[in-house]
Amino acid sequence: MIGPLLYLSGLTEDVLIALVHGISGVHPDAVTFPEGGGSTDLEFAIPRVPGMDEVVVDVAQLRVLAETPELELSTYQVTDAPDGGSLLDLGAESRLRRVVVDPPAAATTALASLHLVVRAAPKRVPGPPVFADPPFPLDSKMYAPALGGLTVSTTGDGRQLSFPAAGAAGAAWLLQYATGTEATNLTPRTDRFAVRRVTVNAAATDVSLVIRGASTEDPGIPLWDHPGAFLPEAGEQEINFTPLAQKHLTAALTGSASPTLAIPLRLSSASGGAVRVVARTLVAWYLVRPLGPAPVSVRIGGDWTRLDLRAPTARRPGGSTLRLRLRHAGRELNGSRRPPLDPPRSGVRVGDQRLVAVATPVTGAVALASVRVLVAVGEAAEAVLELHADAAGAPGAPIAAPVVRQLAAPPAGSPPEPAWLEFELPNPVQVAGTIWAVLRTNRGRVHWFTEAGPAEVARVSVDSGASWGVVDDLLVDPGEPLVQLFHAVSTPDPPTVELFLAGSPAGAIALGPVAEGSREFLSTDAAVPASVLAALGAATGTGGEATSTTPLVLFCRAVGDLVVEELTLSYHPFATVGG
Repeated sequence: MIGPLLYLSGLTEDVLIALVHGISGVHPDAVTFPEGGGSTDLEFAIPRVPGMDEVVVDVAQLRVLAETPELELSTYQVTDAPDGGSLLDLGAESRLRRVVVDPPAAATTALASLHLVVRAAPKRVPGPPVFADPPFPLDSKMYAPALGGLTVSTTGDGRQLSFPAAGAAGAAWLLQYATGTEATNLTPRTDRFAVRRVTVNAAATDVSLVIRGASTEDPGIPLWDHPGAFLPEAGEQEINFTPLAQKHLTAALTGSASPTLAIPLRLSSASGGAVRVVARTLVAWYLVRPLGPAPVSVRIGGDWTRLDLRAPTARRPGGSTLRLRLRHAGRELNGSRRPPLDPPRSGVRVGDQRLVAVATPVTGAVALASVRVLVAVGEAAEAVLELHADAAGAPGAPIAAPVVRQLAAPPAGSPPEPAWLEFELPNPVQVAGTIWAVLRTNRGRVHWFTEAGPAEVARVSVDSGASWGVVDDLLVDPGEPLVQLFHAVSTPDPPTVELFLAGSPAGAIALGPVAEGSREFLSTDAAVPASVLAALGAATGTGGEATSTTPLVLFCRAVGDLVVEELTLSYHPFATVGG
């Protein structure tokens, strides 16, 4: 996995694509400024990933270090010093590395105890000698020669004065010849120097880093500056601009379709030198909200609840955040059987003269709160549900008052679709064992769907319930009309929301009470199960679309309003497609 991208502005799209895929390595290790300084435009970036909703920056940071590359100057000045010698003015604080001068006259060279002396001249005022050639040996072998460190050699165009590898720091220097046998007793001469070439270990000065503005007139947003000479002794400089990086990458997310998402930077110096980027850190994540930016509320309990997750095609999330809140309605599905995942197509007709009953076992002794039946209507109808005790395998005495529901006709041209129809009892009824759910209409007809099961659990009456017979197999496939019982709970246990993909279990999310005795439950430390993340990563779109949809199905025994307060998927910018 490659790290954050730092590259020169103006690269072509082909080069950027190669850079994003780690094929091309054009990260500048150092930015070198010519004599006189200048500016270099850079881009600090992550790869652009299609289909993302947000970008979050955890850390945006650069660490830089000064470098002093050798630079041959063209703007130095040489003037005659009043007391002899030549004053070399570099124009700015630099580290003198080499100076090439004309050799002295033969008469000067022949002088006994002749020394070439170099003196620092801050503000053009000479100080004491710093270097001398030849230097002055000391009596003790434990000390280096006095004023040592300067090497003088002959080159094709004169005499070359070479200073220590680190250079001699200063802005102006006095070059003199002097005679004497001791470093503290030198007599200067009036010889002048013709300087041919000057090389310095150039130090950038007044260095600054800004986020570039939208136009050339816009100075940008300052991130860091170092007044004066930026020397290696200053050590590594840490430049942290996380909030501004967040702002700019967020704006760039909806911008052009460049292969990268970049923060535009400008590094400037008032003089020649170099700035090395020793470390670049851009910890950023892409976020996708597969259900949209707002919380999603759905009714849940006893049936399948589908959520369509929109996510980038063929790219597995690296992490997720999931926060669910359930407001319990005070009733739960009785028994352990789930409804069929796919809507059934067979069923039995119910009308005002055709009553249909199904024997339904009750788990435990409970207070029955409501009953649901899976029906479809092709016309406006008034459905009535009755509950009866069991009498020798047939509906017996009523155990609750009938409950009536008004059903509207489907929209014109729309086929009848199966849907759960719930009948809430005015007051919960204590039940146990087996009871019969009887469905009829006062007007219109409904279609009560069945699933595979023992046909003998269903009964039909055409004489208002005076007698009951088995369902006619010629009219409907043998099976059991679908019915669900819901019992009342005063103090609900913490519910669990089960997840399914393509009919197979994909995990479960346990919820805990918000407070003791509360009917509101909240998930804690929840995340999307790994199997769901894998399914999202394997999903393929159509027609080259950047996103695809994966249906996630929820099931919960508790009835209530489920709010998906937060569902986010996170993607690493440098993760490979499908990874």
